[in-house]
Amino acid sequence: MKKITLLTIVFVLAMATINAQECLFFYPKTKGAVLEYKNYDKKNALTGMSRHKVTEISQDGGSVTAVIEVEAFDKKEKPVGKNELTVKCQDGIYYVDMKNYVSPETLAAYKDMDVKVETDNLQIPASLKPGDVLKDGSITITISNAGMKLMTLKTTITNRKVESKEQVTTEAGTFDCYKISSLVTSKSIMTVKINTIEWYSKDNGMIKSESYSDNKLAGSTVLTAIK
Repeated sequence: MKKITLLTIVFVLAMATINAQECLFFYPKTKGAVLEYKNYDKKNALTGMSRHKVTEISQDGGSVTAVIEVEAFDKKEKPVGKNELTVKCQDGIYYVDMKNYVSPETLAAYKDMDVKVETDNLQIPASLKPGDVLKDGSITITISNAGMKLMTLKTTITNRKVESKEQVTTEAGTFDCYKISSLVTSKSIMTVKINTIEWYSKDNGMIKSESYSDNKLAGSTVLTAIK
């Protein structure tokens, strides 16, 4: 009887350890899946669109990595730039590539120059719950030409907090989401600070985001389709 009890305890602890290592993955884990977004200004007028395509999914032990191709378009659906980012799930942590916070148009403007990118990626733990304070993230882009540094662009995301769990409905459907607030600070020639709210859905990705300046809505992004 004691042996059975001991084995039961060991089994339960082992399963708890395994479950603790599982991640909340905030993208479709299907190669070829496409997420389409529309961007709006403070008056809810369309300003542009983007298409996120899962081009690669790889698994190594308990980790899962997805490579995402992001293509941006203006409001008339004219292509304006491309970017590639990586998201990863490992040891109970979901890592968000900070390149997600740099518009493809920005990188396209410097495509003929030397661009160095340094990131400290965002993290979302599997134990996510309302009230949690999350780790900061940052990205620094140094632009040079012929060995001469021309510009440094830096974006940091701080004050990240899980506000609540909510249902969000868009053209793409209705999703159970984690609502996460943060402060985004961008520095180049001048410093700009905006407050953001993002809604993330497990296995789907970001469903909606809103940006605020001086407590007034400055813009939003909404998921319109998953293919």
